Amino acid sequence: MPPLGFVYALAKKIFPEHIQWYAYNTNEPASRQVLAASLRAWRGIEFREEDVFLTNGATAGLHVVLETIVGPGDEVIFMSPPWLQYESMILLAGGTPVRERINLATYDLDLDRLERAITPKTRAVIINSPHNPTGKIYIPDTLRRLSGIVTAASNRNGRTVYLISDESY
Repeated sequence: MPPLGFVYALAKKIFPEHIQWYAYNTNEPASRQVLAASLRAWRGIEFREEDVFLTNGATAGLHVVLETIVGPGDEVIFMSPPWLQYESMILLAGGTPVRERINLATYDLDLDRLERAITPKTRAVIINSPHNPTGKIYIPDTLRRLSGIVTAASNRNGRTVYLISDESY
């Protein structure tokens, strides 16, 4: 049985006290101001309130990003084995999912293979570190090389290829 104190607290708060009682309060100006100031102090980059978009979780944030940057015919590369929702999120945004296998011996990114997978239709590359499901944490040199690959592809293709880093852990 659950602790009696928990049951009483739940019973007390189950009845709504105002119209937004059960609502998620996301992306409010005051919260965005605080986060922008924190990012400015932490990174030394001039973040503004308009640069911040808050969601009620990482999954919602990924949906917002993909819906914002992906259009019909755009390809989005993601690592395989993948987190289970990447493919469906890309499809929902109107994009084409492209799986790129990690190195199964080391669980590291196969950057040469990834570089060859980028086409003029590529709009984004999704990684997550620690990688889900392997737990691999990518080292800074790997991430710098990946950044260079994505930047070079953007320049070559004449449009931005976004690097989406899903760091939910």
